[in-house]
Amino acid sequence: MPEASILAKLAVVDLVGKNSEVWHYERGQRTPMNIVLDAAEEQIGPKFSVYWVQGGPPEVFTLTGNVPAPVVFSTHYLSLSVFMRQLFTNELLKDHLADISEKASFRLMAEMALRYGDPDFAAVAFAKSLSSFVIPMFGFSDDDRVTMLEYEVVNEAYMATWFYGLAHELGHLIPEQTQDQSLGPLFTDEVLLEGIELALETLFQTYPEAFRTELLETAVRKRSNSVIGLDNLRSETLADIFAASLLFHSTSKIMHDLGGEQFNIVNFIQEIIIFRNIIAIIDRCRRLASTTRGIQADRAKVFEMGVHPISIYVRAFLQRQYYMKVALASYEFDTNSPDRKQLEIAQSLIEEVEYQYLETINLIDSGMASTIDFALKQDQWRNYALLSEAHEANLFQSPVHRLETQKFCELAESLEIESVNLQALKRLTE
Repeated sequence: MPEASILAKLAVVDLVGKNSEVWHYERGQRTPMNIVLDAAEEQIGPKFSVYWVQGGPPEVFTLTGNVPAPVVFSTHYLSLSVFMRQLFTNELLKDHLADISEKASFRLMAEMALRYGDPDFAAVAFAKSLSSFVIPMFGFSDDDRVTMLEYEVVNEAYMATWFYGLAHELGHLIPEQTQDQSLGPLFTDEVLLEGIELALETLFQTYPEAFRTELLETAVRKRSNSVIGLDNLRSETLADIFAASLLFHSTSKIMHDLGGEQFNIVNFIQEIIIFRNIIAIIDRCRRLASTTRGIQADRAKVFEMGVHPISIYVRAFLQRQYYMKVALASYEFDTNSPDRKQLEIAQSLIEEVEYQYLETINLIDSGMASTIDFALKQDQWRNYALLSEAHEANLFQSPVHRLETQKFCELAESLEIESVNLQALKRLTE
C-alpha cells in the first residue's frame, strides 16, 4: 500500500475509532458501487478514494487537505439508511412514528456526540433513546441489515439506499471551474436569497420580522459559516443536484444492464425525496450533537438550529426547479429540450409525490422537535437522574437494549472517549 494510502487510513481510523475495521475500497470489479464511482469520476476527476469502515459513527465524510481526498463510507451509515427509509415507507410504523423518530434522533445524536467530543450528552441521549417497546432501529446488527439489503432487487430503492449519501458527499468535490461552467451561475446570490424569501413566505410566515431580518443578514454575512449562508447553500444545493443526477444515470444504466425491473422515473423521484429528507435529518442531528457543549450560552448556535429547516426547504426547491423537473420532463417526453408545458406537467407530478410524504415528514419532525428541545436545555441533561430513571424503568433489562448499550459503550471506548456519565451507563448494564 502506498505511503499516502497508509497515512489516509490512519487518519480515518483516528476519526472512526481504533476498533473499527477500515480498508481502501478497490475499484477493479464491476459492481454497482464501482459503476457509480466511475460515473462520479467522469464528472469530477480522480479526486477521491473511498475508504470502507466496519463500525464507527453513522457518517459519510471527506478528509479535506488530501489528494486524492479520502471519502469515508461505513456499514453503520448504510444500516442507518435502511432503517431511516422504513420511516417513510412502512405504513405499520405510522401510529408510532413521532415516538420512533424521537428515539432514533436521540440515538443518532448520542453516537454523533461521541464523535464530536461530548460524552456526557452522548450517554444521556443514549439513555433517552431507549423505549419501553423495541423499535426497529434496535435488534439488528449492521451486518444483518446490510445483508438483507443485498438480497433486495437492484432497483431505484436499492440504489438510493446504497448511494445517495455517498453521491451527495462526492458532490462537494466538484471542481470550482466545473461549477462555474454549469450550474454555478444559476445559483447566484440573488437566486438563493429569492429561495429564502420564498421559504419564509410559504412555510415560515409565523417567524417574527426581527428573526427574518436577522436570517437574511446572516445569509450574506456568514456565507460559509452558517447553514443558511449563501456559499454553504450553494455548495449543498450543487451536491444535492449532483447526487440526483449521478443516481439517475447510474440507476437507469444498471437496471437496464441487469435486465430485471424496468427503470421507473416516478419511483426514482420518490427515493430522491426520501433520501433528501434523510440527509437533512442526519445533518440536523450532527449539527446539534457537535454543538451541545456550551450551547445555552451561545445564542448563535440556537439560531442555527432554528434556520436549518429553512435551508432544507431552499435546497429542495432548487433541486426540484433546476434538476428534477427537467430530468423528469426530458425522460417522460423523450426530449433534450422540454417545453414549458412539459416542465409544468413534470413539476406538478413531483409536487404530488412530495405531498404524499408531507404527513410522514411532519410526524418525523414532531419527534425530532422534542429531541432538539431537550438537547438545547443543558439543565435537563447535565445530571445523572435520567440514567437512574432509565434504570428504574427496567429499560436496561431488555436483552436487546443491554446489547445495544454494550455496543454504544464499545463505540465510546473505540473513540477513546470517557466521562462520568459513560461510566454510569456502563455500570447499569452490569
